[in-house]
Amino acid sequence: MKIVEVKVSELIFAEYNPRQLTEQQGQDLKDSVQRFGFVDPIIVNSNKDRMNIIIGGHQRCRMAQILDIEKIPVHYINLNPDKEKELNIRLNKNTGEWDFDQLANHFDTDQLIEWGFDDSDFNLNFSDANKEIDVEDFEDNIELKFKLSQDEYAHVTSQLSTIDENKELALLKILEYAK
Repeated sequence: MKIVEVKVSELIFAEYNPRQLTEQQGQDLKDSVQRFGFVDPIIVNSNKDRMNIIIGGHQRCRMAQILDIEKIPVHYINLNPDKEKELNIRLNKNTGEWDFDQLANHFDTDQLIEWGFDDSDFNLNFSDANKEIDVEDFEDNIELKFKLSQDEYAHVTSQLSTIDENKELALLKILEYAK
């Protein structure tokens, strides 16, 4: 794969790009670009009829504009308009799912939240703080789900007294119980 530096001003945003960022996602992307730079090239069409149309990396390119970055890494690929649209969707759609066991075992919850995770990423609803928790289920089915509020932390840790771990680690291994 050949990657070249291209002026941001030469790139054209695809009129059909369906991706958008929330304000928080934009801030997370900005933080990432400021911290690490462009580690993933923008995918751009080199087809004579679609020259310099961005296929993948619209949000990163916008962030380059916001941050006054003049040149960014680009990988050119020659695609007709139909294949260009297909690749755009595939790049945005085919991203996989999180393995919550891996997150729990290898990452700190505070770091994950600092890096852009939020409550909705962990798919939980802890609205019933008085719900009883089956500790036996926790030991059989442990996965990272959520950073708890202080009230939820107190409630859950009182229910987890049979788990022989520190409370912070136990919280990283909470089974989804509020669905």
